[in-house]
Amino acid sequence: MLEYTKHQLAQECVNKVIYSCIPFNDYGDGPPKMITVEVHYLPVIATAPSAQQVTEGNGATLFCNATGNPPPSTAWTKQGSNIVLSSSETLSLTNLMRGDNGAVYKCKVENNLGSAEANATIIVLFEPSATVQQCFTPVTEGDNATLHCNATGNPAPSIAWIRASTREVAAYNEVLFLEAITRSESGSYECLAWNGIGNNSTKSCTIDILQRLSLRHQLNNLWRAMEPLCSVMALVILGQTYHGLNKEATLFSLHLRLLFWQM
Repeated sequence: MLEYTKHQLAQECVNKVIYSCIPFNDYGDGPPKMITVEVHYLPVIATAPSAQQVTEGNGATLFCNATGNPPPSTAWTKQGSNIVLSSSETLSLTNLMRGDNGAVYKCKVENNLGSAEANATIIVLFEPSATVQQCFTPVTEGDNATLHCNATGNPAPSIAWIRASTREVAAYNEVLFLEAITRSESGSYECLAWNGIGNNSTKSCTIDILQRLSLRHQLNNLWRAMEPLCSVMALVILGQTYHGLNKEATLFSLHLRLLFWQM
């Protein structure tokens, strides 16, 4: 008669089962024989890598381990590339920059029965950078003026327009709209961007105001341009001698100037 006993190794309770075969009869037991049955199974990721959030210039370490029999191999790759970056349970990344923001790294474990995968995303935080996209100057008094500022950064920056001379906030927005601008609003305006990472970023725009001329100034300028022509016309019309012409042309010019000023 034969008797068998099942033994499981505590540390490898899933991987191996040991069976003992013991022959016996009425005169006693024979020497036992043992046989080991090894169980193979697909890899299973026990600890998946988690997303990492780092400040620009710093590094991160990703961790991934798995169970399986035979013991699975590990390969780390970056999404979009088949280059193996590490074959251990950890992947060390150094000097991460804003261009690495959103990068996805894949941990793949594999044995001869199959494979399993897990991904982790890298979030890189970086300081803001402001750019003034519209700075139209000079502006004629009474016209509208629009200043536009854009800023990049992670997290997305907040933006404010500040008047440099008074340090007053003109707008908490990307766009600063100045309606019917006056001479008192001329000067430098600063676009300030901040997100709590690193240094704030500032770009400025200086607005020059062109004074709109009054009707009197416009007529006076018109007279200066027309005065020589009017003098010549007066000379031709009056048809006087050279001495007389000079006198009459002068009187005619004074008369026209008086008319313009009275307007």
